[in-house]
Amino acid sequence: MKRDHIKVSLEDKHLRIHGERPKLNEVEGTWRRMERPKGRFNRRYPLPDLDSVDVDAITARLEDGVLTVTIPIKKREDKLNVKNIEISI
Repeated sequence: MKRDHIKVSLEDKHLRIHGERPKLNEVEGTWRRMERPKGRFNRRYPLPDLDSVDVDAITARLEDGVLTVTIPIKKREDKLNVKNIEISI
């Protein structure tokens, strides 16, 4: 598949991958076997919590027919601020 045939989007709390595989031109004298020769596809994957996901840094890469989507998690900030309290006499 080509990159132009696949769309990756973030909708609500789901990662959506959808697209369409066009019909290949058949050449006489050759045989091809494909699991899904043509047609549309649509997959949705739920994400646990968008507050912990760095939405602006999500990347998708297509190489040799393999789509890799990277969803980085935000760095946790220390919510505990330690403050020493002096003990008075």
